Amino acid sequence: MDKSVVESAIDLNFDIRGAIAHEWIVQSDGKDLYVRRYFVPFNPQSPAQISRRNLFKAGVQSWQGLTNSEKQVYNDKAVKLKFNMTGFNLFMSNYLKS
Repeated sequence: MDKSVVESAIDLNFDIRGAIAHEWIVQSDGKDLYVRRYFVPFNPQSPAQISRRNLFKAGVQSWQGLTNSEKQVYNDKAVKLKFNMTGFNLFMSNYLKS
């Protein structure tokens, strides 16, 4: 990658991220720009992993099945708990622990 492109993006305060030709990943944390090699994450497809993904999928579907007022209860509770999470995150946390 041409270093001048990255330096120009930093100088102009661009918010850039993504993959470049499946060779590089460009990320920013708001202050710094990071460039690293692209890689395909390891995905073992183990029975435990598949089971956990299915549980997560069921949790998302359960959330989507809630009424707006039921979702609001979780949103309000999340604010009161001050865990800096959304009602969806709180619901999923509880769902995955059950």
